[in-house]
Amino acid sequence: MKHSYVGEDGKLDFKGLLVSTLFWVPLTILLIWLEVTAVRHSGIQDNPRVDAFFDTYGLFGIGVFVWFVDMLIVPLTVDVVWPFVLGYPAWQAVLILAIPSACGGYCGYWIGRLLQHIPLIGRIASKLSHSKWGPLMVRYGAFGVFLGALTPIPFTTVSWTAGILHVDSKSTLAACFIGRLLRMVVYLVFVYLVA
Repeated sequence: MKHSYVGEDGKLDFKGLLVSTLFWVPLTILLIWLEVTAVRHSGIQDNPRVDAFFDTYGLFGIGVFVWFVDMLIVPLTVDVVWPFVLGYPAWQAVLILAIPSACGGYCGYWIGRLLQHIPLIGRIASKLSHSKWGPLMVRYGAFGVFLGALTPIPFTTVSWTAGILHVDSKSTLAACFIGRLLRMVVYLVFVYLVA
């Protein structure tokens, strides 16, 4: 399902994005369900080291992990953490994933803003702004960040690009928080229905 829903001019193919989202969200939920099932059957939750980790770091440790994942461009997703928060009340699970994730995206925005001031890195960062994500940010601004927070568009990448292109910071902050909160609520509903 390799289809680019972002044109070179930054125009979104909303139908393609919707199809991609409807493909990837259930697939992600299925993978989370498989992960939850594997964790339950492996007995890992009975491991004293895992207990010690959660006793020591708990929600704070999960939040820091989520924050780093969504602040830095790394090949991880916040979605892999769901099995570890299912034991918490639903509202805590959503907030411990949504708030640090949104903060990570917003920190990524400021990383993008600051990268321009480092000469060598600034040149590399400007190349990112000329990739397909740059025209997306120019065309849609903070709404592009919102879509990245909610859909398969790479959230961290569009957050950095929004910073590089000086998209309004307050709108970006709102886009990060609203988009991530909505995504986690949608995932919560599906994960609790499936798991």
